[in-house]
Amino acid sequence: MPRPIRNPRLILAAPAALIAFATHPAAAFDCSKASTATEKLICANPALKVMDDAMSAAYQGLVARVPAETQAALKIAQRTMIAQREWCGDDPDNGITCALDQTLAQLRFLSGGVEPGALAGPSPALEPFLVQQAGDAKAALHTVNHAVTVFSKPEAPGETAFNDALKAMAREATLGPDPDFKEFGGEIPWDSSLSSRITLLTPEIVSAEIETYEYTGGAHGNGGVSQVSFWRMSGETVNVPALIGADGLAALFPLCRAQIVAEKRNRFPASAEEPPYDPATDSNYSDDAVKDGLAEPSLWRLEPGKATVTYNSYAVASYAEGRYECSFPGELIAALSKGALTLR
Repeated sequence: MPRPIRNPRLILAAPAALIAFATHPAAAFDCSKASTATEKLICANPALKVMDDAMSAAYQGLVARVPAETQAALKIAQRTMIAQREWCGDDPDNGITCALDQTLAQLRFLSGGVEPGALAGPSPALEPFLVQQAGDAKAALHTVNHAVTVFSKPEAPGETAFNDALKAMAREATLGPDPDFKEFGGEIPWDSSLSSRITLLTPEIVSAEIETYEYTGGAHGNGGVSQVSFWRMSGETVNVPALIGADGLAALFPLCRAQIVAEKRNRFPASAEEPPYDPATDSNYSDDAVKDGLAEPSLWRLEPGKATVTYNSYAVASYAEGRYECSFPGELIAALSKGALTLR
């Protein structure tokens, strides 16, 4: 996890050095002047260019509406995202998908952070909360890009609890000079990103997925997702495993196991050289790990009409395999919880 904050003043109210870093907002670029591999990739794909233009327009619109201190943080966040997206141009196989995923994620955040179809009922006012820091090797500053969406004016206990939870996650970052700072290959080694997306927002429930990523040197960084869900009126967490009980978890286990095994067979198809995937011979998989995931409230993503459990890297697979998920229809969750949890 990120280390504790060492200079809370860098939250939102960005210091002069950071404001200078982000003096000019990131506008849509002119393809006739595309110079980087990622810019050329975007310009060669009309759909991706349209998405990038939409992201730029959303950014400009948001900057015009927020206070000056938030503008400074937004500019840093946008510049950081564009810099990170430059890695996509180095991937000949997945560059377009990489650029699209990152652009869509930023567009979603700039447009309010609510997934399409996630809203049921009146739309509350939402706003960004950012913890930003421009990396600077000479000043021993890490790159921090934490951006979440919260209620502008929380009116119910669950909205306040939701805001407190996401803001606490966003504040978990090393800010200010780090006496333990190290450079690897002339690059800033510590890079922390955190973002949120609201997956369900009804009069009863607010639920969001939090994605984190850290690079602290070595062959690769590490990241994962977790979920926060609250009953808006009571302020209590939505604890899916508790609502469906031990019998419900036992009923879901074979369904979840089957989905994971099917996906593994899809990712590793049998061939003349490789036999069909067998979980019994997979040292990275265990039934106990599947059961542990089902029993962990923070791994349950709530969406309209379904609930999904996410298994991050290393849970039931190697790092290279990435994440696996099990999804269950809302009707099943409602039945197992005896109507206590309805996903509409």
